[in-house]
Amino acid sequence: MSALVLVAYFLIGSIIAIWITRAIPKGNIRIAARTLGIIIVLWAPFWSKFGGKQIFDFKCKNFGGERIYNTVQANGYLNARYEPKGTNSMFHGSFKQAIKDLIEMRIHFFETLSPSKGGYYRFSLQSSDYPSCHWYSQAYRFKNFLTNLGLPVSQCLAREYVNEILSEYEVNSTSKHHTLGKARTWIESRDNGSTIAEYTSYILNDPLNFASGRAATCPNPIQSKKILSLTERVFQKWQK
Repeated sequence: MSALVLVAYFLIGSIIAIWITRAIPKGNIRIAARTLGIIIVLWAPFWSKFGGKQIFDFKCKNFGGERIYNTVQANGYLNARYEPKGTNSMFHGSFKQAIKDLIEMRIHFFETLSPSKGGYYRFSLQSSDYPSCHWYSQAYRFKNFLTNLGLPVSQCLAREYVNEILSEYEVNSTSKHHTLGKARTWIESRDNGSTIAEYTSYILNDPLNFASGRAATCPNPIQSKKILSLTERVFQKWQK
């Protein structure tokens, strides 16, 4: 937020506070109401410096970071945090991580939603001549993307449409973007719904920080990137 925007916010907010209280009869009550409204407008941008910081520190200490309750071997997982929306979504971080889990033998397959068909897609590694490998055969950029991830030339990423899920686990994520932002990824058992691992990151936004707009990040920005790779530390590798 620039200084000009902040000044405009103060002016407009103060005018709105005065306008809202116009129905209150003239006198001390109206003066008190308008004063309170203006104080709230002036204080709001500084919330992250005062009350917001205390809440941020509490949540960071008690809920932030990575918590792994169990490590498991799994044939596959449902990657519910991935939304297949066009070509660019194939390069999404959670989709990339799922492919890495395949290549590095943490799983034998992963599944995603198929909004257009109403079922699911199951991805697995197969020999390069496997029929279900042709879905991306013309997408040179994606083929190069897979090669950079370590996919051997003799193999391909096969995609098959299925009606039923075989995954034993589900990887989910949510994010909220407010003054106190929150991103959470968790892995749960599809058998009993228990959470076996989770990673929670908090961001305290600061409208007075004109450079990044952030006052603090928990864990720190570099550690918070580990939220995408949670599966690497939960799913045990299969022996080739």
